Parts: sequence; structure tokens; C-alpha cells
Amino acid sequence: MAVLPDRAEFLLDRRILPDETIEAVEAEIADLLAETERRTGVETDLTPVEHYASAGIPTDHALAERFRRLSAETADAPREPWGLEAATDAREFVAAGTPAIIWGPGNLSQAHAADERIDLGDAALALEILKRAATESLSPK
Repeated sequence: MAVLPDRAEFLLDRRILPDETIEAVEAEIADLLAETERRTGVETDLTPVEHYASAGIPTDHALAERFRRLSAETADAPREPWGLEAATDAREFVAAGTPAIIWGPGNLSQAHAADERIDLGDAALALEILKRAATESLSPK
């Protein structure tokens, strides 16, 4: 005999991209739920828990280019722009009009893990890159 629950819940983690708005994402989800109701007759309900605005600066922004160049000159780092899906405080700076990037040493596979760590050599190299970036950024042109 099958047992069917009268209620089910799920948590959706939908990331918001820089060219999207929270309103557009909420409308997308509402449309999906409405379609589910139409097709299945199952009543749905949406309760947003929290959302973070996305943040981004142009990939050719001077700040981004400076860190890519210095990283490539000093370490075996990608020269092409790349990003990641994460909620960071960079969004607060970008929202206030201050360009920001997320940059640093280490291996992303070790981030937020039980054995999270960073190689001290990588940390020292990152410090050198930060010093060079600060010097370049603050020096008269």
C-alpha cells in the first residue's frame, strides 16, 4: 500500500546573476509553481527565506584587470576572467558604488570544509600580490 503525504516542502537555492533582478527571479519561480498547479492540480505555496543581491563589475574593469595581471605574473593563475556563485560581502561594496572583486589564495575545494586550510606559501604569495596591487592603486598616475 502506498503512503502519500498530504504535504511536502523543499528548499530552492536559486542564485541571482548580475544581469537579473530579484523580482524577475521571483516571477520565474511563481510561473513554475503556477504551471505545476495547472498540470498536476497540486496546490503550491512560495515562502521566500532570504535573498542576496548579486554583485559584479565589468571583467575589463581596471581593478579586475590589475589582479588578473599581477596574479598571472606572480603565480600560476588564470588570465581569463572567471567567477563563482557565492554570497559575499562584495555585494555591499558594489551596491555602494565601490568596485570589488573576490580574490585570494587557496583551493576552492578546501573552502568551508571540515579541514579548511591554506598553504602558507600561497598566503605569502597572495600578500605580495596584494602589496603590489595596493602600491599600483595608490600611486599617482
